[in-house]
Amino acid sequence: MIRRFIFFPIAQAQTFVAAVGVASNILAGIATQPAPAQAEDKCVVARQGGPCKFSRDNRAFEGTPAQQARCLLRELKVGGTVGRPMTQLPAPLDKLIGTPTTVRPAEVAAYAERCRIPAAELGSAYKTEARAADAPAARYFVLHDTALALFRGKTPTSFDMDTINSAVWPYNARPKWSYFEDKISFMVNRAGSSTPFVPLNDARPKDAMRLEVCFPEVKPLFIHVEHVMPRSTPAKKPNDSYFPVTPTPAYTDAQMQRSALLYIVSSVWAGRWLIPAFHAHIDGALRRDDPQGFNVAAWSAAVARAVDDISKGTSVSCPKT
Repeated sequence: MIRRFIFFPIAQAQTFVAAVGVASNILAGIATQPAPAQAEDKCVVARQGGPCKFSRDNRAFEGTPAQQARCLLRELKVGGTVGRPMTQLPAPLDKLIGTPTTVRPAEVAAYAERCRIPAAELGSAYKTEARAADAPAARYFVLHDTALALFRGKTPTSFDMDTINSAVWPYNARPKWSYFEDKISFMVNRAGSSTPFVPLNDARPKDAMRLEVCFPEVKPLFIHVEHVMPRSTPAKKPNDSYFPVTPTPAYTDAQMQRSALLYIVSSVWAGRWLIPAFHAHIDGALRRDDPQGFNVAAWSAAVARAVDDISKGTSVSCPKT
C-alpha cells in the first residue's frame, strides 16, 4: 500500500486513521472487529454466505464432510472469484475427511523425531496431549495466506525466489507475525518451518475471520493456519491498491509439506480427519481471496506421503536438509 502524507483537521484525521486501520486488516487477509455499526453491516453480508452455505444451528456447512470439502476447496481465482466446482477430492482426502483418525500421537511424535522436526514447531498437542475433555470438537482446518503487500509491478516469475524462500528473509520470521499471534493456531513460512501460536486446547482470544466475529459461538469449530505469502501489484498496474500477484509456484514444497503435517497433527488431536477449507469460501460474500494459488492436489499428495511414512515408520517425506 502506498503511504501518502495527507493533512486533515483533527476530527477528519481521526476518521481517516480509523478507516486506514480497517483497510490494513482486510489487506492482511484477516478481518478484525471494526466499529459496531460497520461490524453489523458486514455481518448482514456474512449471513448471505459464500458459495458454501453455513448453518448456525447445525454449526456446519451444507452436505456430508466430503461434499463440504469439495465446496470449501473449489477453485479460487484472483479477486476471490469462485471457479469451477470440484467434482472429486484428490486422494487420500476423498477417503479420510470426516472419518475417525487411526494415527496415534506417539506415531506422529516418532515421525517428527525421525525427520528431526523440532517439537516446538508442532506445538504441544501432537505428542502426548489428546483433545482436552472440555475442549469443543473442531471440524474445519482453514487455509489462509498472509497476503503481504510488499511489492509492486511484478509478474509471477519475477520474484526473487532465493530471497523470499530463505529462512533468513525477515518475513519468514516470527517478529513479523505479531498481528496473527492471538488469532490462529499455526504459521508456516516459506522455508518450511512452522510456529504454533494459540494451543489447540486453548480458546483463541481473537477472531480470524468474519464468520467468527458475527457468530462467536462457532469459533471453536475452526483451526486456522496461515502461510507466508508475499504479493505484488500487477506489472501493468504497478500503482494499484490491490496486490493479487503471487510467486510461481505460490507455495514452496517445504511449505506445503509442513502444512500437510499440521493438518495431520490437528486431525489426530481432534480424533477425526478435519474438513480443509479455503478462507475465501467461508467469508466468500465479503470477497476474500486467500489462499491464492493453493494447489489442493499437491497438498493432498503431501498428506498422503506423510501418512504413509507415519504408518510405516519410514522417512521418505522428511524435509530435505
